[in-house]
Amino acid sequence: MTEGKAAGRTASVRLREDGSSFLGDGDPTLPAGEITYVKSSGKLWYGFTTFLGIAVAADPSNPIPRGKYDLEIPDEVHPLGGPYESISVYAKSWFRIGHSGDRYLHTGTHSAGCATVMDVAKWTDIYLYLIRRRKGDGMSVGTLNVFDNEVQRFANYFIPFNPFRR
Repeated sequence: MTEGKAAGRTASVRLREDGSSFLGDGDPTLPAGEITYVKSSGKLWYGFTTFLGIAVAADPSNPIPRGKYDLEIPDEVHPLGGPYESISVYAKSWFRIGHSGDRYLHTGTHSAGCATVMDVAKWTDIYLYLIRRRKGDGMSVGTLNVFDNEVQRFANYFIPFNPFRR
């Protein structure tokens, strides 16, 4: 393995029944992805593909602090995504927020301090947007920008030299 949590380890992957590989050819070549989450609205945006935002759940007693965080390459299979696999085959693939701790960007209906994408049908699009990207550090697919409110989000992207820029 050359990147992510298992970097430096030797691994093997079984073949599909027809003898083809589960792995794709080549390395991801798209630049780092960018996800934006606004706590007050409970909405998430990614890339340039969403305008209205996607509903996200977060635990109000354990919110993600405002800031900019790396989103790690999925680290392992997360069984809690299992109930949603009929809607998204990637439901058990989660992106850790930052490089330590147990906060993740994932799909589902409950949050324990994570950013949980409530619209499970959108998870496949978000997963595919992120998994093809790399930040260049061998660990991350991009970043998550967390804002307290919409004013901070708009100021970050549309007002040069503003106090909310991360």
